[in-house]
Amino acid sequence: YQRRVRVYKSVDPDHYHRLINEYRERERELNEQRETLREKEERIKLLDALISVRDRALKEEREKGEERERALREERARGEEREKALREERARGEERERALK
Repeated sequence: YQRRVRVYKSVDPDHYHRLINEYRERERELNEQRETLREKEERIKLLDALISVRDRALKEEREKGEERERALREERARGEEREKALREERARGEERERALK
């Protein structure tokens, strides 16, 4: 770049200044693009963090739901066992009554 500048400076000062202005404009555009990229990367990091928090919360909620379902199944099983025991007790009571008659 400097070599080109020196050559152009000695040959045509207007062309030299045009090159300098183009270079500065391009440099400004690249800096804006870098800043935009930095902002996008930060936004992506934030979104990733939000997604992982949401995923963790959903996983915990699913586990709680599974735990509640398991507790309900166990409670239902205990209820069925109690009903079975009551039916058996009732049947034994009816047999005793028949035996007494």
